[in-house]
Amino acid sequence: NADNKTIVWESSDTAIAAVDENGLVTAVAAGNAIVTATVDDKNATCKVFVNEPAPDGNIDMAGMSVEEVRAAIDEALAAGITEFRFTGTFEQLGMSVTGSPMDSSWIDNPFVGTAVEVVDFSGVTGWPEVDVDGLLNPDGQTATDGFIGIPAFAFSGLLDGVHTFPELREVILPSEVEAIGSQAFWNNPKLERVVAPDVKYVGNQCFVYSSAFNSIELPEA
Repeated sequence: NADNKTIVWESSDTAIAAVDENGLVTAVAAGNAIVTATVDDKNATCKVFVNEPAPDGNIDMAGMSVEEVRAAIDEALAAGITEFRFTGTFEQLGMSVTGSPMDSSWIDNPFVGTAVEVVDFSGVTGWPEVDVDGLLNPDGQTATDGFIGIPAFAFSGLLDGVHTFPELREVILPSEVEAIGSQAFWNNPKLERVVAPDVKYVGNQCFVYSSAFNSIELPEA
């Protein structure tokens, strides 16, 4: 029954948990801290445990290297995440822009051999010029045709008789993408839908052997 009813709140480590004048505790980083409430010469304490956030499929790539992005993807996949949304630049994904059936260079897609189901690229910028007609240059590599988009063979779904994206069912592209590269989604058995709001050019054999495919959202003519 102290006359002074003002409570003073303190945290033993504000880098772990901060507390405001009303006693609202905000987690800052993983670790432990002690929050103390003091009125005159009386006080009470509470130990606060802040855990690392559980991985999810929303990956903001700002400031991340290709290796760090892939580590975040792998961590989420290991936690059972199958739906992903990215924010950042295409370059940070580390995907080949000159994929070719001659050398399987497209297998650097970070989702090769995984159970990914949905990939949302709507927050990704900086897309490259891609090959649409499917013609290879003298070195056996795809030659770009001057259109910005998702590269040829990006999600090409079969390698040595094994499906590389066996569970993939949906891919969402941003308005920046105007082209889908040659064979970009070739042979994906469960792919049902591609959202491509501003795509004007659909590459050679894009969806061949994608037997479940039933929907592509394109801009109105």
